[in-house]
Amino acid sequence: MANQSTIINIEQKLAFDLANYTNKNLFITGKAGTGKTTFLKELKNSTSKNTLVVAPTGVAAINAGGVTIHSLFGFPLTSFIPANDGWIDRNIAITKLELHQHFKYNKDKRKLFSEVELLIIDEVSMLRADILDAINWSLQYTRKNPAPFGGVQLIMIGDMYQLPPVIKEEQWNLLKNYYKSLFFFDALILQKNPPICIEFKKVYRQDDAVFINLLNAIRYQDFNAIDFDLLHERYNPDFVPKETGYITLTTHNSIATFINENELKKLNKPIKFFEAIIDGTFPETSYPTDIELVLKEGAQIMFIRNDSSGNRRYFNGKIGIIEKIEDFDIYVHFDNQKDSFLLEHEVWKNIKYSLDPETGKITEKVLGSFSQFPIRLAWGVTIHKSQGLTFDKVIIDAGKSFASGQVYVALSRCRTLEGIILKSIIKSHNIIQDSKINEFQNRMWNVYELENTLNEEKYNFGLETLFKSLSVLSLIHNIQEWRKMTIEKSIPEKQHVLNLVASMDECFHSLLLVNQKFQRNILSRFNSSTVINKKELWQTIEKRAKDAVEYFADELFNKVWKPLQSHYLEYKNKSKITQYLRFIYEFENNIKIKIKSILSTHLIDQRITYKEYVFNSDSETVSSIVKKEDTIDITLQLLQDGKSLTEVAKARNLTVSTISNHVAKLISKNKVSVYDFISKEKYVVIEKKLIELNTKELKIIKDSLGDDFSYEEIKFVRSELGI
Repeated sequence: MANQSTIINIEQKLAFDLANYTNKNLFITGKAGTGKTTFLKELKNSTSKNTLVVAPTGVAAINAGGVTIHSLFGFPLTSFIPANDGWIDRNIAITKLELHQHFKYNKDKRKLFSEVELLIIDEVSMLRADILDAINWSLQYTRKNPAPFGGVQLIMIGDMYQLPPVIKEEQWNLLKNYYKSLFFFDALILQKNPPICIEFKKVYRQDDAVFINLLNAIRYQDFNAIDFDLLHERYNPDFVPKETGYITLTTHNSIATFINENELKKLNKPIKFFEAIIDGTFPETSYPTDIELVLKEGAQIMFIRNDSSGNRRYFNGKIGIIEKIEDFDIYVHFDNQKDSFLLEHEVWKNIKYSLDPETGKITEKVLGSFSQFPIRLAWGVTIHKSQGLTFDKVIIDAGKSFASGQVYVALSRCRTLEGIILKSIIKSHNIIQDSKINEFQNRMWNVYELENTLNEEKYNFGLETLFKSLSVLSLIHNIQEWRKMTIEKSIPEKQHVLNLVASMDECFHSLLLVNQKFQRNILSRFNSSTVINKKELWQTIEKRAKDAVEYFADELFNKVWKPLQSHYLEYKNKSKITQYLRFIYEFENNIKIKIKSILSTHLIDQRITYKEYVFNSDSETVSSIVKKEDTIDITLQLLQDGKSLTEVAKARNLTVSTISNHVAKLISKNKVSVYDFISKEKYVVIEKKLIELNTKELKIIKDSLGDDFSYEEIKFVRSELGI
């Protein structure tokens, strides 16, 4: 469920519910400061749907906690023609058919795409129409589903009045034969399948009504409402700040760099260098700040992310001054605050999505990390890099080269009109915006339309979710594969196995018929009722749904999983059937996931049943057929499921000592935190003792520490220290 402290207005609440309790595609927009980023993070963290988050650029993807579109889908860096006719320059674009060659994903990627339910695209203003169509083609092809985006729900988030897509002129000269514009909303897939458009209207960045009205007029190019005299009052080309806290917004990186380097030279203090710590894989194009920060005491800096500690000492865009540098320690001071504070590294993660084979849920695997002080020099920054930031005092120096959307972006970075100094006069011709954006903005739905759609669609979604959870079609495919393997391979007691296959196949087809009958019965009653009657009928449906999920789970557990478990135990010591045993393990795991999925089914926001089963063959199956190098990853999966060391050892039929060795290895690889297994106080004591004794021998260290410390705890600290 949503955290009500962050989902705080009607548009956000409706968007959140439409995302969670319907399959409708959404476009979520809003002026700068209306909470789009907060909404994305809350949805990502709380939704029960299998979710992927992507963005058009590396930095945007890192900030959104996701991956780039091109890395997830394996797209080449070119443009895409939605046709296969005629000759085109392959240096400019490729055809739809040629793009299909890039859809030959590996098994893991195919599984990932087959299970994804929700795809969130952040910073969609920068997304080109042809790339959105390519995403649609990829998902339709991989999921073998002709529905838009292969049946995956799509949520696009961004402000179309901010930065537009970028493309080379020769590419647009070709694409314009197929697309009305570059903007995502002109993608071909959206012409017959337009998304629900929701605008967040409450501005949290500014609270001055005059300033908000001025920004709105500029945003929508309402020239009659733009008070140019008010803007001209902020014009001061010779302004030189006499106080700290001003940041100059400019159009080019070179200008911002010149300003920062020039101001840094003025400080009569020694230069200090602070290098980022990069672990694993982290693409240079995704670096959130400089790999080497060049700083001095007295330098004006800007924070580039919110305080992850929860102490809210700083936020993305807050300006401060470096008060003191001692060795590798940086102390920062803010205006209107008495004390400075010691700055700490923040960590950005480069992730990869994968499907957890034990749960069927999408998980994030950290490929690498970028650890650095979350700051950059802040006398100057480009308008592009200022997008999404909030400042108190801004100097806007754009010369004559305002690009589309830049006037609005630059002005809306500041909390107040009084905090803005203009070094360039803003005239009507500077307020450039594509008319297609204004036309698209007129498609926003009102609250009444959103509420009606939610009330109607949430029931349909609830039933679709229920029927999908009861479907056994994928398991029938497994049975067919099992029968084929048994016939073609040299499997002992082949007829006995085929009889077992037949009995399970009979169970699956029986459940298939029951589900079809159940669906017809529920839908006939549901579709003939009114909206008011639907609410009353829902209580009856909830009762029948409970009976159905428990019946299906019982049938699968007793008539499929148990016999399959017995079959595995009977065959596990037979020779020359390793591939067969691996298939049985995967099939058994699929059934287990299916049973758990059925029992965890929700009708809208209510879980249907809390019945559970204990699957006690995990350790026997896993330990017998999984390669030895995979055993540590299995321990990691069980730990991530919330099991203790003792519980993991019991589940895997291994000793606690063996599991602790796995944990030590995981700590050394930075896959788990040492503090998950030992308190910080104990860690410090053990670390000091290791340094004091200068030995690796566990017994000597243990004898010196005493009975309050375990061998396992010593091993964990040694691994963390790389000893």
